[in-house]
This record gives sequence, C-alpha cells and structure tokens, in this order.
Amino acid sequence: CNGCPLNTYVPGTKTQIVVPTLTFTPSDIAPNQVQPGDVAPMARVLFHVDAGAVTPTSMDVDLTGTGAGADISAVRAWRDNGDGGFSATTDTLLDTGTFVAGTVTLSLGFPVSSATDEIVWVTYTIAGGATVGAFVGVRIVDATYVSAPGPAVVVCSGCPFDTYGVGVKTEIVAASVDTLTITL
Repeated sequence: CNGCPLNTYVPGTKTQIVVPTLTFTPSDIAPNQVQPGDVAPMARVLFHVDAGAVTPTSMDVDLTGTGAGADISAVRAWRDNGDGGFSATTDTLLDTGTFVAGTVTLSLGFPVSSATDEIVWVTYTIAGGATVGAFVGVRIVDATYVSAPGPAVVVCSGCPFDTYGVGVKTEIVAASVDTLTITL
C-alpha cells in the first residue's frame, strides 16, 4: 500500500463517536382517589436524549401502597400524541400488562431523538372488585427500570420515584351512586 498506514483523524474536525444518554424523568400525576373501573393516569415519564436517537425497549413499574396486584386489572403505557395531556382516545397505546409479584414490564419501542422529547403516560385500570380503602402507587426505583440498546447510557432524573402517599393517595373508594330525581 502506498502511503499506508493512513490516519485521517484530526481532533475536532472529523467524525467522533458519541455515546447517547437517554434521560427519563418521571412525574407524579396520580389522583387522590379512584373508583373501581376507573382508568387512572398515575405517572408522566419524559424521555430525552442528548445526541442522536435512542429507542427505549421497555420500562418496569412497581406497585406500591397497601393494595394488591388484583386491585389493578391493567397497567398501560401510552405514547403522548404531542399535546402534553393524557387522552386514551388520542394517545398511542404501547403495551398492557398486569402485576406479577408487584412488578410489570411494559414494552416501549419508539425512537427518541435529540430534536424531540417524548412523553409516556402510565395508567392503572382499577379492578371491579378492588379493595375499597386500599392505596396504590407507581414506583420506579432507578435507571435500571428502563432498558435501551447499547451503547446508550440510561439515566433517571428524579429516582427513586413513588406516587404513593401514605394515607393520602391514591385511595380506592367505593363507586359513587348517581341519583336522578324527576319531579312531575
């Protein structure tokens, strides 16, 4: 080879390999009370990547509080449609699961680019036979609760995170009975 070895690297002027950092930030949006049958938004999780793009593959959620897994008939992850507010009719359902030994793993599988942050909503559907008086919450302990392919680094801003407030929220209350009075 004429001129070998050839090294074209010049610091600051050629392509550098950058390892992207995926940062997720959970926020508490859990209501104080829920009734059996409610679909309750429990957490808002903001995903941000500093360079390039990363596709988070899954997220773990723990059940906290005094309630049991049977009190929650479904745990769902939804991708926000861009308006920043949860809507079961306009946001995209990513996955549905149930608690096994107090934990559920939800599939994500959407790209997050450095140009656009993404929001995932976590909802609980309260079971019809849920224990009235029990409290339920969402817990995300640390960065290991979100998986992403290498070489991305995953960071949690705000972990450990828990929406359960002892004796405060989110309490399962008896379904209210509506009364219609007609006067003739």
